[in-house]
Amino acid sequence: MPKLRAFAKMGRETKFRITAATLLVVLIAIFLEVGSRTIFAIKLNDPDIFFYPVLEEKAQVFTYNQFSPTGSLQPQNSVDGYLKYRPDTQLKMYALDGEGELRPYTTMINNLGFRGRALDPKLSHNLTRIICLGESSTFGAYNRDETTWPAALERMLNATNNDDRYEVINMGVSESTTKTLSAIILNEVLPLRPDLVLFYGGNNDVAQYLFGRKNQIKLSRSYSFFFELIRAQYYRSIYHEAVSGSEYADRVFSGASVVGTKFSENLRRAAENLGDSGVNFAIVLQSLAAQGDLKGTFNTYSEYYQYLLSGKERAEFEFSLANNIAFIHYQMMSDLNPDLGIILDGRKALAGRQHEFVSHVHLTPEGNALLAKYLQERVQEILKSGRNDRTRHQ
Repeated sequence: MPKLRAFAKMGRETKFRITAATLLVVLIAIFLEVGSRTIFAIKLNDPDIFFYPVLEEKAQVFTYNQFSPTGSLQPQNSVDGYLKYRPDTQLKMYALDGEGELRPYTTMINNLGFRGRALDPKLSHNLTRIICLGESSTFGAYNRDETTWPAALERMLNATNNDDRYEVINMGVSESTTKTLSAIILNEVLPLRPDLVLFYGGNNDVAQYLFGRKNQIKLSRSYSFFFELIRAQYYRSIYHEAVSGSEYADRVFSGASVVGTKFSENLRRAAENLGDSGVNFAIVLQSLAAQGDLKGTFNTYSEYYQYLLSGKERAEFEFSLANNIAFIHYQMMSDLNPDLGIILDGRKALAGRQHEFVSHVHLTPEGNALLAKYLQERVQEILKSGRNDRTRHQ
């Protein structure tokens, strides 16, 4: 009997230890979860962090990718070979305010699944319709509705002293590439019967080539914000590892011709689809910027590229996400054949203004205004010509 009592006592002590250890783990988990949400809610000035990800499921308040549980603008709808946002919803993002600080911001997704006001396919006789295609730099990551470059372009065009009225539609979709151009043109653009289509992109074509789909895995979302922070950090480390080391050099240095060929083919197909319907098509060459301590060193994208090229020639190329993309991107943009359509060198708009980039590709409100100002007169010239000039280069 004494042995049985001792065994029963040991059993109770073991159960108590297990229960206590389990409770301790649960309390630590709750502490980490509440703590991480509190820190980020304060850091991002956004109490909605406490309700992650419930609000996203209900109204697309948050959007998520594998690198961050907040701040991604991942489109939600897959439609006939391209992505767009869920129509008639709102999208929670973080945008620069008037003082240059990132603040929580909600933008409206219209009836067609793109950023901006609701669209009526019917046109009045004096309305000139312009559609802007591209990636997150066209959508306006980090920008409020009124500070994207399509919005700025519309204001500037309508402020000119003539009787024409302009409607500029933002069909930029974050994380998109030129592979989706033809599908989105056939399904979304042509039914709106635009007078002009502007395309501003290329960064994502290079990124997809460099890292491939294996590093763009779409993960299922958990309900733990802390877990997503850990997972995001893990995938960022994989992302960094993918662009480090000398074995990666050949892929980077041969990238311009590989990506450029597909990029040009996709643009040519887009130009043909629009040309067959009598729609003017203009390619706006995209600009990038150095990141970190180098951002203030260069006045132009060309200077940044020459700096990278000299590093390659000395066999001292510093591998990083921004450098790899810029190295391929500049050459790809410079090698575009003018017979693809009207080519506008948007890189000139940012000459001497490398500090007007939030990231290596996304512009500040002032940067978007500079790009829109550069485009304004050129857009009016294209429309005035009244024809689809496939050989013009400005």
